[in-house]
Amino acid sequence: MLGALSSLLRSSGRVVQASSKQGRQAGAVLFHEKGCEHCHGVDGVGTDRAPALTTVGKRRKKAQIEQQIEKGGNGMPGYGEVLQPDEVKWLVEFLHAKRKAPKNPPATAVPTTPASAAPPASDSGL
Repeated sequence: MLGALSSLLRSSGRVVQASSKQGRQAGAVLFHEKGCEHCHGVDGVGTDRAPALTTVGKRRKKAQIEQQIEKGGNGMPGYGEVLQPDEVKWLVEFLHAKRKAPKNPPATAVPTTPASAAPPASDSGL
């Protein structure tokens, strides 16, 4: 995976700067691949587990976003020991660019179990 990100972040033989479009794209890839969307939803639209990040760039400075990713807090674990410094930087770039809520946010699918697939009731009380 790092090889793919490395090639994504190289253009014309030089490393792309932190605020570049490619850095934000790498952050979007990491947001998906590192599992951020398991709690924050696809593209950060929020879930019952974690808040929406669709306007986090408007509400937080880059340093605050970086601190939250690295140290955690408010129910979020810290990922400073898990992510490489460049990965944190790319995630910060991706999230800081989020300043407007999507006009048509994707509907969050709630899995439903048809009545015919529900397990039979038991008398065991379990």
